[in-house]
Amino acid sequence: MTPVEREHIIGAYSFELGRCLHVPVRQQMVDRLARVSKELAEKVAVKVGVTVPDVEESKVTKSSPAVSLMNTKFVAKTLKVAVFLAEGFPGKEVDALLKQWRKEGLHVVIVSNNLGEVKSNEGMTYDVDQNFLTGSPLSYEGAYLVGGTGVDNYFHHQARTFIMNMYNHFKPIGAREESAHLIKEMGIEGMPGVVMDTDSQFGQKFIDAMAKQRFWERPSFLYNVKGINEK
Repeated sequence: MTPVEREHIIGAYSFELGRCLHVPVRQQMVDRLARVSKELAEKVAVKVGVTVPDVEESKVTKSSPAVSLMNTKFVAKTLKVAVFLAEGFPGKEVDALLKQWRKEGLHVVIVSNNLGEVKSNEGMTYDVDQNFLTGSPLSYEGAYLVGGTGVDNYFHHQARTFIMNMYNHFKPIGAREESAHLIKEMGIEGMPGVVMDTDSQFGQKFIDAMAKQRFWERPSFLYNVKGINEK
């Protein structure tokens, strides 16, 4: 496994075992992990508050590249992108982008304050697929923040919450120039995989970012780990 995948395995075991309220059960599971990997057991033990057992580690050293997600084929097709729209969004520009993305196989999900319809500043309407209550940042592989003249405090807060969660999962983030202030507020401007809609090449740049799927070089506050390029 690559270093970032190892960090995620540690995080996953720490989360699942941390949900167990019985310390003896947590200890038993870490005991078993130690027989597979002493390094893994040591790091998980610290996270879940148990001790590292003194057991013999497995001597199996066989490995396969097929196990690593890094060896998959990276394409944008079928991936979900959440598009955050408020009333008064720039319809023509957004419509052109969404047509380009759909042509490449991206699955566009319109997210707004309320279900129903959301209207652009030219009168164009889109059906809203999810609102901030029914949607989840875990359901999308990327996000495009548009906003509009009708952005209110609720939209601002919810969009920020969704995007920060997705950023911490290393997912690509796109944003129109009008929404750059929100990206700056979060402190993620200029980070890998954060693409600003500032020129005619944005559509393709975002498709490329979606195809990459994850930007592991970013730091994440989700697992309290540094980016893979940080020391």
